Amino acid sequence: MPQTITSERTSINTRKVPAVYNKISYLSYPRNGYTTKLFDYGCGRKETRDLIKAKLDKYEIEYIPYDPYNMPEHEADYNLQRIEEADIIVCSNVLNVIDSDQVVESIMRRLDRLSQTRDIFISVYEGDGTGIGKITSKGYQRNELVSKYRKKMNMIHGTMQAGHRYYNLYRGIIHNTTNKLF
Repeated sequence: MPQTITSERTSINTRKVPAVYNKISYLSYPRNGYTTKLFDYGCGRKETRDLIKAKLDKYEIEYIPYDPYNMPEHEADYNLQRIEEADIIVCSNVLNVIDSDQVVESIMRRLDRLSQTRDIFISVYEGDGTGIGKITSKGYQRNELVSKYRKKMNMIHGTMQAGHRYYNLYRGIIHNTTNKLF
């Protein structure tokens, strides 16, 4: 199900890593000869990917970027196949720039399915916070509060079962981890 308005030009941050990357405590992830892998769902432009990779290299974390609009198709397809390898999945400022409710829900369902054995971190830009989406000069902005995305993720997640984790909201980041990561 394609987006009707492309989000290719919504990746505007090229000078610093997205805020979510500064809120994760990477030292709490396993070492012991095992390489932690982070999958970035909707990573943005190459300049941003390079900044993120440099940050994660300091912690010896393998970076797996994915963005169907801002990287070569063959690279995006290959990396998407690697999503199951990730220990951490970050989805930063992706859901808020997609105009289709069905596409947003599809991404949320995929993230929730993967959340059973991985830590998921979701951040969104709230825009004006009205919940009224609109076309912008760069694409589209949903203008929804982060708390609304958290509520949607918990609705998708459904009834809490043994071993399953609900989504929390802390410092503007939706996450499913029970570890003290922030």
